[in-house]
Amino acid sequence: MGNFIGLIHTYDHEITYFCVGALVVISAILIYKLTVMQKQLQTIIRDVKKYLLCTLEEREQQENEIHRTELQKEQKEKRDREEQQNRLITAVLEEIFP
Repeated sequence: MGNFIGLIHTYDHEITYFCVGALVVISAILIYKLTVMQKQLQTIIRDVKKYLLCTLEEREQQENEIHRTELQKEQKEKRDREEQQNRLITAVLEEIFP
């Protein structure tokens, strides 16, 4: 045990430099990994924005189509009511004035 402590005391500067060097290498690796993850995250965010934009556009188109269909139904119903009223008026007039 005494020899081990003697070696540590003898090479304390070298051990310190080695530890600092290891920490620098580990820090550099972590910074690189974080940079890669940030780029991947930006790509994912961009893709999600594109997907959401496409989905919202499709939903808007569907809503517009539904609204257009409803308007067409209302217009058709209105025309049908007017035609029915005109037929009724025509029938009444024909009864009155044969």
